[in-house]
Amino acid sequence: SRRGFLVETNLDKSFQSRRGFLVETNLDKAFQSRRCFLVETNLDRAFPSRRGALVETNLDKAFPSRRCFLVETNLDRAFPSRRGALVETNLDKAFPSRRCFLVETNLDRAFPS
Repeated sequence: SRRGFLVETNLDKSFQSRRGFLVETNLDKAFQSRRCFLVETNLDRAFPSRRGALVETNLDKAFPSRRCFLVETNLDRAFPSRRGALVETNLDKAFPSRRCFLVETNLDRAFPS
C-alpha cells in the first residue's frame, strides 16, 4: 500500500520509477500493510503531520551532531539480536560489506556535509 513511500535511497535518483521501493525495515516483515511506514524520528513526535520525513538510528541518540546524516551498521554487528533497530535496504542483502550505506534522509539534502 504505502510501501517505501516515506523513505528515499540514493538509488532512487537513478531509478525514479522505483523511488522508495528498495528500503525496508524488519518491522515491515511483520506489518506488510504498513511497510516503511513505521520508521519515525524525534521530529515525528513533534510534527506528526510530517511523520517519516526523517530517519533516525540508534547512533543518532549517541551522536546528535550526526543525526540522520548516514545510517550506520556498527550496532547491528555488535547487537545482532537488535538488528532492525536500524534501517536496511534490499541492496544490503546483495552487498553485505556496504550494508546500510545507501540510505539518506531529507536532512542529508539540506546539510550535505
